[in-house]
Amino acid sequence: MCAIIVLLHSKGGKIMSIDFNSLLTVDERKTVVTQRVQQLAVEAYQLSLNLKVLNTQEEPNEQALTEINNNLNLLEQMISVYNQELGSLGDFN
Repeated sequence: MCAIIVLLHSKGGKIMSIDFNSLLTVDERKTVVTQRVQQLAVEAYQLSLNLKVLNTQEEPNEQALTEINNNLNLLEQMISVYNQELGSLGDFN
């Protein structure tokens, strides 16, 4: 499991740390990750449709093609990371 710890400076100059994982139950984290994967998948699906539209044009906009492909690659990486997190949360059952 990946623990996320953020360091915050309080007014007294002391450093506080918050472990966000401890603020949510495993089931809540699974729900959040699952919903986020679905959101990312919807975005990737929409971009793939836009890519198909661009590719049907006689002279597709090369900059738009590059941006869409870059965004699709980023979404693929994000989905992979979220799926890994989801898999690690399954270890808590």
